[in-house]
Amino acid sequence: MRRVGPTLLFFLAATATWPQIPERSVSRDESEIKDVFLAYIVGIMLEDHELDVDGPTLLDVFPEFEGSSLDFPFHDIERVHRTSSREGTMISVDFVRPLSFPVPVDILGYHPGRIYTTRRIVFDESAVSAHGELSHVRLLVRREGEIGIDFVRWLDLLLGSLLSDVDARVLAVAELNGRWYAILGGDTPDGGSIVGVLDLLRNRILLRPPRVLRDFALEALESP
Repeated sequence: MRRVGPTLLFFLAATATWPQIPERSVSRDESEIKDVFLAYIVGIMLEDHELDVDGPTLLDVFPEFEGSSLDFPFHDIERVHRTSSREGTMISVDFVRPLSFPVPVDILGYHPGRIYTTRRIVFDESAVSAHGELSHVRLLVRREGEIGIDFVRWLDLLLGSLLSDVDARVLAVAELNGRWYAILGGDTPDGGSIVGVLDLLRNRILLRPPRVLRDFALEALESP
């Protein structure tokens, strides 16, 4: 019987701390960010909340995320964990397997490519206090795993330097002139760098984004 007490206490402690799911009220308003799930994640980062949950449980708590306009693979998320410590903030995403799924936003009316990931991806997250005209910047630098985009060949040829397959190394969200953007920066197959920007109110990839967003991502890519 003396062994039952500690075991029970350990079990209760574990179930009391997992999952950790912030209230839906942390979300940014839909007048700022259209997609309900992205609005929630951006709110979590801005208010510095812990998050520790799997995809199916998140859908049980917030079934409206199933209708996310960006069609996230929630059922394939084994665990998403955001935690802060003295060393900084870390976000890890574990999937049930390496994933490959269609690009969830349209370019020229199509979804012409696939996003691929390893089973586990880890990012270091930091708040960038000020960067020119940008505000509320949250930068994610990939520390472990892979995430990238393979576009169909005809689109690569059509858009030339405006679009390329990319091995993503940095992600960010930022506000510019009252409008929210998601930014992706990474390496191209020819050894160059490329930046993609998503307008979070319209859910549209910008082929010619504001220069300050592009410059920010390129600077992040060059940082050690």
